[in-house]
Amino acid sequence: MNTSSGVEIDNDNRDRTELGARARAAYEMFPGYFAVGEIGGNLREYDSDENAGGFDRSSDGFYAHGGIGLDLSRLVRGDFLVGYFSQDYDDAALSDPSGVSVQSVFNWTPSKMTLVVASLRRDVSETTNTAASAIIRSSASLLVRHELRRNLVLSLSGQASYDEYDGVDGDSFTHVTRGSATYAFNERVYSSLEVIYSERSVDGTVTTPYDQLTASIRFGIRM
Repeated sequence: MNTSSGVEIDNDNRDRTELGARARAAYEMFPGYFAVGEIGGNLREYDSDENAGGFDRSSDGFYAHGGIGLDLSRLVRGDFLVGYFSQDYDDAALSDPSGVSVQSVFNWTPSKMTLVVASLRRDVSETTNTAASAIIRSSASLLVRHELRRNLVLSLSGQASYDEYDGVDGDSFTHVTRGSATYAFNERVYSSLEVIYSERSVDGTVTTPYDQLTASIRFGIRM
């Protein structure tokens, strides 16, 4: 891959294998309300021993969550879980992020034609920043999907994310708004219009700020 000026960008050192496992248990305290516990682990093994900054980014980590689950007459379903995460990097020069983790998703179905999905999340993810060990991302999102007619589905969603770059001084805030309309000509052929606006603001030099507006029209065939 080359930049607009012709400089080659080497992305091979981003190639990696990720493995994950989790276990979950729930106990119904009374109808529709559950006590929930979940634990999980991951292994992230990079193909290259060093990234562009000379660091070995391979790592392993775990999380443990506990909280409440709901299943109320098929109207509201979801979890609100809070816990702890930790990620341990093979390279001693990289910091090992840890802290409070959140995992929450709720589905609300106010009618047969409308679905509302709200989510909160805080966890650790990989980054392309050569000096940072990882991104600690806190995000919230909301999706509203409505079947206006049997062959016309409208959706509107928004997401806001705050990224802390572990090991370097800086952070960023990103928000994305997305709207779409999908029209089905028949059971197999459909078309969709989608408009997306996204913007990122940055504190420090950890990444690049931007704002972007895109629109697309798609035609598809379901097999």
